[in-house]
Amino acid sequence: MKLSLHNLYQFFAGRGAVRKRSRPTLTTRLQVEQLEQRLVPTVDLSNMEIGFGFGKGTLFVQGEQTQGGQTTFWGGFEDPNGAWIPIKGQLQQMGSWDQMTFKGSAQQGAFGESVNFNGWVNEAILKQLLGGTWVEGTLSETFTWHGHTGGPETTDVSGYAQFIPT
Repeated sequence: MKLSLHNLYQFFAGRGAVRKRSRPTLTTRLQVEQLEQRLVPTVDLSNMEIGFGFGKGTLFVQGEQTQGGQTTFWGGFEDPNGAWIPIKGQLQQMGSWDQMTFKGSAQQGAFGESVNFNGWVNEAILKQLLGGTWVEGTLSETFTWHGHTGGPETTDVSGYAQFIPT
């Protein structure tokens, strides 16, 4: 209001209108924010069991820990005969699927068994479509008895993960 009255007076006095002082223009610097170059596994297998089908065994994941871009998990594999094999495994994020590997071995007297799995797991896509976590891959079992080795028996397996009943 004060400036308008001053401008009106200047107009009648024959002088031009008082100009507003212009503010210095602010310069904007556009920047692109970057994310760290690491991929974190998308699947949480803790306290899950994965049945690989009749006569192929079941994986029980008892816990897991993520460090950096890799998840380590542990638990046991129960073969079709009921033998318990302690395992350790890893999940590595590879796009929309996680690569999953685990292995373990157990010895009882003169008999032993080792198990090795290499495959894939996906939770994000299939959880919405099919309601679960899907695992697929190749399972190899090697048997030893009295110093002799049999196998490995290699089988393509797949199955859903579900929570371990308490």
